[in-house]
Parts: sequence; C-alpha cells; structure tokens
Amino acid sequence: MHAWDECTVAEETLRALDDLIRSGKVPGGGVSNTPAWAIARSQAIAELRGWGAYCGLQIEYSLAARSPDRELLPMARALELTVTAWSPLAHGLLAGKRPPSRLPASRRQALDAVTEIAAETGLTPARVALAWVLRQGLLPALGTRTLAQLHDNLGALAVRLEGKQLERLDAATRVRREYPYDFLYDRRAALAPPEPEPGDHDR
Repeated sequence: MHAWDECTVAEETLRALDDLIRSGKVPGGGVSNTPAWAIARSQAIAELRGWGAYCGLQIEYSLAARSPDRELLPMARALELTVTAWSPLAHGLLAGKRPPSRLPASRRQALDAVTEIAAETGLTPARVALAWVLRQGLLPALGTRTLAQLHDNLGALAVRLEGKQLERLDAATRVRREYPYDFLYDRRAALAPPEPEPGDHDR
C-alpha cells in the first residue's frame, strides 16, 4: 500500500492483500507513508483474523530526515518489519547536490556533518550518508541517474564508519523524542539515583 488514504477501512485493504497472497499473485505485502498507529492496528487485525499481514515498511529516512525515529522505526522493530529507506540522500542534498540558499537548520547540520566526515575519510558524502543508513539496519532505495552514481552508491556497502564518527552524525541529526517519550524516559532518567563515584563502596 503506497499511502494511507484515510478513507478505505483497514479490513478491506487487508482482505484484498490476503486474497493476493493466498492466490500466489504476491509473496507478501508492504506499506508506506502511513502512521505507525494505523500500521500497528492493521497488523493486529490481520493476526486476529488469520490474514496475511504486512511484512515490509518503506519510509523516507536519511540523516536529514529522521522523524521516523520517534514512532515508525520502533514500531517496525517491534513488529519485525523489513524497512526500506526512500530518499536516503535527502533528494541529493547529502550526495553533493547544490543546496538551496535557505536551508533549514536541521538539514544544514546534517549536510555539514556528512561533508566533514567525508573529507576526513576520503569518501564521498553519498557513501557516508548511505553507510549510516545501512548501519541503522535499513535498506536504502537508490535513485541514481548515472552509472557513476550507482557505482559510488554501491560502494557504501564496504564502508565501516567508526564509533566516534557514528556518534558525531547522530549528535548532529538526532530528533527530539517528544511526548510521551520525553515524559517517560527523560523523567525516569532525572529520577534515577546517581551513579556511585569511584571508591564509594569503600566508604
């Protein structure tokens, strides 16, 4: 299902998918551009009724577009969905395409972090950005226009970013958790007892 239309009830879509799977016309179904709650509800309905459920999820995801970290990716991991990232280079921004003159701060930070690490490692920005997406366990959907771009993108498979490089990329691009996660986890961390200082057990 390419996108949630808010009009077709989940049961109708799922029954049609189940018919296709049972007839052998498709091996499974995927879903894209749909809220996490709607996907989770559909998976529950399919399980209760013994229908074929979604096995894959396709989302826009890159170092410049990390909002799926809040809901969609945790849901996909919990439901064991294979995730494909479309526009993993942020529509060419992270591959060196000339950015617009007025770039949102979050995208500027992502571009700067990727460019810096690319310069340090001798890699192209595209390889750094794609290697990071692969490191998150997602399958990047490549949208190259030339053979040279394809070869460069495929080279990301051999890239192994170091821990500190991954930390820098994450720090520059991570999104705020927002409610209820900030309430649940930030509050829990604030209430947690402090870690003992070295030697405290000897006092």
